[in-house]
Amino acid sequence: MSRLNIWRERLVGIWIGALCLVLAMGGFSHLVPGSDELFGPFSRTIESLRVHLLLLGLVLSLLLAWIGRSRAGYVFAGAALVLLVVLAADYRQRTAPPGAGADLDILWFNLLFKNKTPPATLVAALRGSGADVIALGEVQPLRGEMDMLADLYPFRLDCGPGVACDMLILSKYPLEDPRMRETWLGPGRFASFGVHPPGQPAVQVMVAHLIKPWYLPMSLRDDRIVTRALRRAGPGPLILVGDFNAAPWSRRILDLERRNGLEHAAPLPIATWPAALGPAGIPIDHALVRGGVAVTAIAPWGRGLGSNHRGLLLTVDLGGT
Repeated sequence: MSRLNIWRERLVGIWIGALCLVLAMGGFSHLVPGSDELFGPFSRTIESLRVHLLLLGLVLSLLLAWIGRSRAGYVFAGAALVLLVVLAADYRQRTAPPGAGADLDILWFNLLFKNKTPPATLVAALRGSGADVIALGEVQPLRGEMDMLADLYPFRLDCGPGVACDMLILSKYPLEDPRMRETWLGPGRFASFGVHPPGQPAVQVMVAHLIKPWYLPMSLRDDRIVTRALRRAGPGPLILVGDFNAAPWSRRILDLERRNGLEHAAPLPIATWPAALGPAGIPIDHALVRGGVAVTAIAPWGRGLGSNHRGLLLTVDLGGT
């Protein structure tokens, strides 16, 4: 065998090895427990990219077939497709049925703490959103402009004077039992409150801005805060929205849903980060529901407003008449 052929075979071997690694990470990284000190942080880092990794594996497999390794290429391509189908079927199984009514509109938007968009532009966009409840994360760019929204949103949940709160809740309706909690990264990153639109059932709303899941054990502490709040809330109508820094197929979201009876509100994942990639990004901002709450419509929001996240605008069906 010539030296050129030897190197060609070596490169093909490296290609196949890399392909096996990509498919393994895309298919199974979410199965690695956080308690694994060696692979846990790495798995939490890449598991939100599972769909992207499996699509990359599919492309690499087809290229392998195209350069003459058709048997191996088609086998790997088949494996990538099977793993994608399994992932999609699992997501569909965890998705709540859509609603029909329009009882409450909720907007979640991570503003980005260094957002350079003029505050007046942000305020105008929020006023024009049509939302009944607005939940904002990394709210620093609008911290001094809240009076510009007070006429439309007279009810507010904040951390109080002198506290550097990450989050702000604005509402057209009174907030029942409002609470702002501290997480590992500081005050005001988890909020809970009730809302009772006129003529409709009341609903418990929770808003979370969680630390990235690969920061163990801090992320486990954040997850426990959310789980305890969900258990205290009881079985009634509830919606949980926010920035979870994890995709629906990550271990964090899988555990959160399965342990607390939550379902995804979006029939298809909505990519929210980075905003510049649009639909090609990663869905790390979510709306999860239980207790009979249904989401009639959900769409990305906030294009061109200077954040690295796309927000979520939801129309919620509370089951009222």
